[in-house]
Amino acid sequence: DKPMLDRTQAPEFHKIKEINIIRTNKATLSNQNTVYTLPLGEQELVRIEWLLEAGNFYNKLNGQAFFTLKMLQEGTKTRNSNQISADIDQYGAFLEVNNHFDQAEIILYCPTRYVSEVVPIIAEMLFEPTFPESELEILKRRQSQELQINFQKTTYLAGRAFRKALFGSQH
Repeated sequence: DKPMLDRTQAPEFHKIKEINIIRTNKATLSNQNTVYTLPLGEQELVRIEWLLEAGNFYNKLNGQAFFTLKMLQEGTKTRNSNQISADIDQYGAFLEVNNHFDQAEIILYCPTRYVSEVVPIIAEMLFEPTFPESELEILKRRQSQELQINFQKTTYLAGRAFRKALFGSQH
């Protein structure tokens, strides 16, 4: 039995003596892409991130980067959106896609033993997307509904007002 912490008392102050930062290994692939890895030994789960030079900064039209990134999951030459999702799920993997101002990221969480099965699915999404029109219409409707909901949230409206005050209305 551990004694209950007394949260009314601040912990004792002490200087940090040492910070150990794990250094990454950097490699350049034959296609000139750079890969960074952390030497952590054998792990049951791996996280792989693809950082793409994309994002809102590169938009020619509003929403272009966001919709392009989201649509990568909606179909390839050999898989529709349901097959992509099922094929990733069957290996206990999880995919996350995020659009940012100056980059897009695709993050894969996958059991290490299935990486060689799942990474080709991601490669197919990146290099053989079909951007099916029907899926785009569904995504547009979903985003429109989400935007309507967001316009009722004070935190969303405050964030918009803050960015407008900080960067101007044309940003």
